[in-house]
Amino acid sequence: MEPLSPELIERVEDEFEISVFGGEARYARTEGDLHILLARKLNRRDTFLSLRSLYVTRRALADALGVPRHSIEPRTRLADLLPPRGRADSWSVITRNAGGQFPRLHHSNRMKDLIMLASMAMAAVPLLALWWALYALDWIRGYGEIPFMVAAAIAFLLIESRVDKHLLLAAERWANELPSETVRDLAQRFLEMNPPALQTGRGMVPSSEYIRFRLCALTGQDRDRWRKGLALEKPISELEEVN
Repeated sequence: MEPLSPELIERVEDEFEISVFGGEARYARTEGDLHILLARKLNRRDTFLSLRSLYVTRRALADALGVPRHSIEPRTRLADLLPPRGRADSWSVITRNAGGQFPRLHHSNRMKDLIMLASMAMAAVPLLALWWALYALDWIRGYGEIPFMVAAAIAFLLIESRVDKHLLLAAERWANELPSETVRDLAQRFLEMNPPALQTGRGMVPSSEYIRFRLCALTGQDRDRWRKGLALEKPISELEEVN
């Protein structure tokens, strides 16, 4: 018997909002096999959100990059999908496709060091100017220098942290480091940032009967024959496809 076609797998994925990988679908030759596979994947509430997060992440990557969805596995390295050149533009499309909050690209260590040096210089300039003015006026000579230096150090740290934060945000378009190593890691980050959104709407765990009902609709199988158990051994490749 022929294995499940990628087109049918994608239709099933879009219907139940989970990912079915080639290794999982390898031995599913009949509609009954496919129902068992889906029921096993969907019957645990503690893992359903992870499955849905992986589905959303994988679909967003495939749509943005124009690659077949079945070519993206959980262990696929993001660096292989997203070369450095053009990564920022592709990431913005992926973020838009995924919806909700999505991990951002990071700055390289070298860029972070340059931004920190710039923020330190910007924070030091007004403090040095103030110190020079007060010293020239002879207001902080002698014992007055100690409290001024303590206050200046605290002010410098506060100003530097604020400036550094704003500079990082302003330079976000130059960020090019991936936030995760693999597709699975990225999906987990996405889940951590959006748990409420992934639990609403069609994100509810479907019942076994609902799975049967939707599979019949997807493949054009007669529901009465399904209920009587007459269709379970009919190969998927022989079922009528319904658009």
